[in-house]
Amino acid sequence: MRFRSLKRIFWKEEALLTVILVVGITIAYYVLMNIVLPELLNIGSPGYMFLKLLGFLLFSNIMSNMAMCMLVDPTVDLRHLNLQFELRKPSNDWHECRKCEILAPPRSHHCRVCGVCILTRDHHCYFSACCIGYENYRYFFYFVFYTFVASFISFIASSIFWFVLHGGSYEIPVGRFQFICLYILMLVVLGVSAWELYTCWPIVRYGATYFEANSRNFSYDQGMRSNLKMFFGQRMHWTWISAFIPSHLPHDGINWRKTDACKGDWAVQKTI
Repeated sequence: MRFRSLKRIFWKEEALLTVILVVGITIAYYVLMNIVLPELLNIGSPGYMFLKLLGFLLFSNIMSNMAMCMLVDPTVDLRHLNLQFELRKPSNDWHECRKCEILAPPRSHHCRVCGVCILTRDHHCYFSACCIGYENYRYFFYFVFYTFVASFISFIASSIFWFVLHGGSYEIPVGRFQFICLYILMLVVLGVSAWELYTCWPIVRYGATYFEANSRNFSYDQGMRSNLKMFFGQRMHWTWISAFIPSHLPHDGINWRKTDACKGDWAVQKTI
């Protein structure tokens, strides 16, 4: 696993979106834990402690997976490519990238935003200011998954807080305008994350990339279990607990073996 230079992350205009997202999630977490939750349940009760712990786990997983998604470098490693050239002759699936001036491996694509070739490139995520590829797709998936779960629970809790406990009144223990903005933000994040999970399914299920799933090309499908390991690694059953649990990927991301699989009726469009 390689890590990106911080200059390649924060010296981009799109990094502003990342900052806004982090600040928004942090504010929402504070309001929900310190204003909404104490009115929903008695402080110290089993339900209160459970939601308090759940909220912390969701928040920490969102932030840690987002951070790892940004830090893990999915670009083509030229040193590894040189080693591949020494060990074996590249197959016909390799292609020339005129911008990087390299012979790029199968399934890799050049990103015009990052300015480099990405190994098994899926898409460029503007909210994390980085490309999503072979090495960091695990973190992107969990970032989206935990964002969906957190926004769903937050939307329900906020709806009960506002419409049930306060009868839809604007007289609530937090600024009226701020709460409305937060409520709308939850709806937007819930919708976007739900759509992202939907579009991620054919990618994870059939071991594809965005480009392949969009054209319904699942020629690298190795079976569901093997496909999941390609994304989440050898310890995939434990990766959901924390972004910091190491899980070695069983493939080098370079020498792919095609199958005859071409299945699924999915046509996806990336929104992040």
